[in-house]
Amino acid sequence: MKIFRIPVFLIFLVTLTFSCIPRSDSYNDGPSNLEVSSFFSDGIVLQQGTEISVWGKAYRATKVEVDLDGSSVSVVTNKMGDWKVKLPSQKAGGPFELKVSANDTVIVFNKVFIKPDVNRKSIISVIENQTKAHLAKDYKGESNTFVQDESTIILISRQNWYGYVVGWDKLSQSIKVNITKDPEPSTETFKNTDYKIKIYDRSAWVVYNENSFNAKGNLIRKVINVRFLEINNGVWKIVYLSDVDITSYE
Repeated sequence: MKIFRIPVFLIFLVTLTFSCIPRSDSYNDGPSNLEVSSFFSDGIVLQQGTEISVWGKAYRATKVEVDLDGSSVSVVTNKMGDWKVKLPSQKAGGPFELKVSANDTVIVFNKVFIKPDVNRKSIISVIENQTKAHLAKDYKGESNTFVQDESTIILISRQNWYGYVVGWDKLSQSIKVNITKDPEPSTETFKNTDYKIKIYDRSAWVVYNENSFNAKGNLIRKVINVRFLEINNGVWKIVYLSDVDITSYE
């Protein structure tokens, strides 16, 4: 990522030179303090066939322009300094250059690619990695799949018990205790089916079925799963997890 900042004195000089030209006082034409969400980076892969949202912050009433492979959209930041644009749907391809500019700053992301189903595949990968790490008693691996703050919620319902945990501190401790009590990796395997995924700009709802099998390959459990994921530091993470065992109801 390249960030170019135009010296403030040049902005002042240009403003002074053209001060005789009428302009609207509602726009900020000085320093922008432009920021782009941490979701974006060099080498980012964006979704094909749907509008592409780009967002960030700057000083209020600042005009921000976003350009991707010749598609350009501009917007003015709101009173809170937030801005967001939606670029038209793009065909698969790349590498492209994503450029965001405002007054004194130009931020460029290089090697941007457009590919099909990128969010769906990433979301499924995070979900399945969490299950794999849980069965392997891999604390670090499982931790990396969660949003690690007070918003994290876990709700589990099995045939003879249920449990819930609110907040990453408590969940983290629960995972550690379970591993301490039973450190041996599980011999269970699983297969997830019938994914239903609703994706928003920075979050996603997921509902799917999970079938678990013992070491002999026999089905031992059917579970309906719900996950809510958020983009955290540019990566999909689980913030809500719900498992409901339906084996005894069939």
